[in-house]
Amino acid sequence: MDRRGFVKKSAIAAFAASWVSLEGKGNGLLSADEFLSFDFHAHPGLFFAKNIDSVSGDAALAKTIAEMKEGKLSGAFFSLVADWKLIKIGPDGVKPARSFAPNEAWNDYTNQVQILKTIIQHHALKLATRGSDLESSLKKNEIAAYLSCEGGDFLEGQVDRLEKMYEDGVRSVQLVHYTPMN
Repeated sequence: MDRRGFVKKSAIAAFAASWVSLEGKGNGLLSADEFLSFDFHAHPGLFFAKNIDSVSGDAALAKTIAEMKEGKLSGAFFSLVADWKLIKIGPDGVKPARSFAPNEAWNDYTNQVQILKTIIQHHALKLATRGSDLESSLKKNEIAAYLSCEGGDFLEGQVDRLEKMYEDGVRSVQLVHYTPMN
């Protein structure tokens, strides 16, 4: 299945899921408090680039999270971005401008995870690591924050780092983003 087909089928599944309750009652439309909504790709306030002058920072983050809560978002993949420091946007699209220095990607990963965990705690989100966390968050009217990574550059060729990432709460890793991996 290609990417377009996946997105189309996912949208259909999400729409269909909105007509069935989590308890399986199948009782028609859900109330706003029961409606399940999920963002598969979130970077609220460009959190991964925190403390960079060109990023609007905490105000944009707070605004986006407030909008997520107001819209009763059930959960989201809060995505770390492995190669954000390397990519440049130009007339030919997004391209890597340089390569990583040794340990640069891993150091940036640890920084992004710490930033994200602080955000989760400060904004009363729920760090989610299991499917049941989504159902629990839905019942409590809170947002389940699952961690994901765009790009496997953080691994720097060391597959054992996946275990540490799992311990940190990461549940999805997209191996390639914009920077080619060796």
